[in-house]
Amino acid sequence: MADVSIHKRKFHTFLSHAHADKVVVDHLYDWLSNTSGIPVWYDARHLPAGATIATHLATAVTQCRSLILVLSPSSIKSGWVKEEYETAISQRTRWKDFRIIPLRIEECEVPGFLQTTKWIDILHGQGDAKTYGQFLADLYYDEVDLEFEKTRDIYVSRSWKESERPLADAICQRLMQVGFRLIGDAQDQAQFSEERITSLLASCGGAVAILPDRGQGKTSAYILQDLRLRTTSIILGI
Repeated sequence: MADVSIHKRKFHTFLSHAHADKVVVDHLYDWLSNTSGIPVWYDARHLPAGATIATHLATAVTQCRSLILVLSPSSIKSGWVKEEYETAISQRTRWKDFRIIPLRIEECEVPGFLQTTKWIDILHGQGDAKTYGQFLADLYYDEVDLEFEKTRDIYVSRSWKESERPLADAICQRLMQVGFRLIGDAQDQAQFSEERITSLLASCGGAVAILPDRGQGKTSAYILQDLRLRTTSIILGI
């Protein structure tokens, strides 16, 4: 499978781990997937029957936007960490937005090739709200000084047509001025994807729809599709 751009990938992260840590990693997967709504590639859920991770590794990673390296004595000893780290490095070389996040779940010596990489400790799978907040920040944000607990994310559905951009841009600028962080679908998406939009909405605390007036009661069909997926929206007609 040929690489696709980061923001068009089905899974937000690849969970790299040793099978000896399955109990802790199952809990981590449940928190990521079910509690936080993050699409995760996890071999226990997505590896085809009879297949081996080595066979499907390259393809699986190219379906993901990041890779989480679960560090423990077992994973370091297994050799998987280095192999999957190198695979992730090749992705990051090709796609600058690809992220590599080491996550230490047990006391262990971090391998030399990771010594210059920031890692997060969730020892024995027990993290507090601040630690999990930092984990999510590392998955999704670039700012080093981000205060995750004070961040207010909202999903924005808007038009990118030249004639409709000025007012939509002004509304977005105003939202940012009052402290909102704007999340939206990539501009170059070829078509609407309910799974993709639902995932984005799940990561936000609210949503704004900026509906353009195209005459005769018509507006953007794409934005109307977005609206179907929302339970609460602020509708701004332009």
